[in-house]
Amino acid sequence: MATRALFRLLFANKHGFKLVLPSMREIAAWLALRDDVVRNELIEREPETLLSHGDPESLDVDARRRLLRAFATRYGKGGRRGLDIPIASVRRIAHPALAPTIRECWDLGRSNDEVRTLLIETIQQGRIEQCADLAKAVAMDEAQREFHRVIAIRALAACRRDVDLREIADDFMKRPQAWPDRVVHGAAPQLYPDMLTTDRLIELVKRTLEPPDTVVGGFQWAAREIAETMPPKSTHAEELRNGISNLILREHERMGNPRDLFTRFDHLVSALATLCKGQISENSGAPDRCLIRACIVASKFGQAAGNFVDKKSTEKLRTSFQNSPALRAAVFWAEFDFSYR
Repeated sequence: MATRALFRLLFANKHGFKLVLPSMREIAAWLALRDDVVRNELIEREPETLLSHGDPESLDVDARRRLLRAFATRYGKGGRRGLDIPIASVRRIAHPALAPTIRECWDLGRSNDEVRTLLIETIQQGRIEQCADLAKAVAMDEAQREFHRVIAIRALAACRRDVDLREIADDFMKRPQAWPDRVVHGAAPQLYPDMLTTDRLIELVKRTLEPPDTVVGGFQWAAREIAETMPPKSTHAEELRNGISNLILREHERMGNPRDLFTRFDHLVSALATLCKGQISENSGAPDRCLIRACIVASKFGQAAGNFVDKKSTEKLRTSFQNSPALRAAVFWAEFDFSYR
């Protein structure tokens, strides 16, 4: 009883029912896991605290339903309140049995970004296929926020909705005006290679503007994510390696100055270096000429490029040459041909 009384005092302030001290939120969330009265009070008054600082995975499904419903009801109307819920917390609350509750809350969060984000991410993290139609509607809706469209596509991928993903990939090519650059960047790792061929991916890269001075975002990030997750010796990895290498070289030739090692596709160099490094590491025989040429492109353009390139990826690629005299010789002559072609 003393604990519950103390808990109620923590909420008692003249501005309403909010915890007085931010440092007490963790304590309140901890108490809520052990005391039904504290949990009910917290769900009713400050559900974001239990979501962000508690352990939603330890709650039964009924408590998760009430928590999700309380968050959507309390914050579903109005503007942004800075209530971003960590993705790890979303993962812990997500459960397929929440599908009816998500549908119930869907319209409640129509005007609030944080509620809509939580609902879509819950579909994604819980792989809640019963709500995949909601995610598809967001993905296809040009009026939706770009970020919401991206996580909606990721939700479809998590739910293995291949038909819907293929429809989206086809629409990327047919109606480019309907898909902002940020959505294309963010969705590419979910669509390649199963829904997008290498040629189509390269076409998207060519027509999509890269955000300036970005660290996370754009095709710099998307291509590197793809490169890091693909089996190095797969056919798609080789196709992508050659596609990026050829794209950079053609653009360099088009510019007409062989000594100017800058192109508008330098943001792809890190992904190219990652692909080359993985393929060299798993190559037991003599590397083919296409791989050697791609290594030269990654190394040369990586040295000249600025903030677009993760220098560690190109350094790792150059380091992989050290243990093979035959490889170093092949790279030397390939680099000579490149420099004096």
